Amino acid sequence: MPKLALMMALLVHELATNAAKYGALSKPTGTVSISWSVLDSILEFHWSETGGPTVSQPTRKGFGLQLLSRALDQFNGTAELKFRPAGLECTMKAALFEEPDTKVAV
Repeated sequence: MPKLALMMALLVHELATNAAKYGALSKPTGTVSISWSVLDSILEFHWSETGGPTVSQPTRKGFGLQLLSRALDQFNGTAELKFRPAGLECTMKAALFEEPDTKVAV
């Protein structure tokens, strides 16, 4: 699971960076709520922004959106983004599984 942990850290960093530049964290009144759960070896992570500038659907797919849309494929996962006027909502899901031992015998 170290690879999934690293990928989740990268995705949360991307969400936080965008929230600070353009989203809820760019305004003093903005907040971000984070929650997660694990059920039947499926991690579900939810990010929700409120109190920032009005959000609209982006007109182009930049690096962040491309990363979010593809990054969890290798973990049988998905990322769903909702650009609500009150703030961005992102739900990510990924399968938790043991990675095979990749050590090389000498």
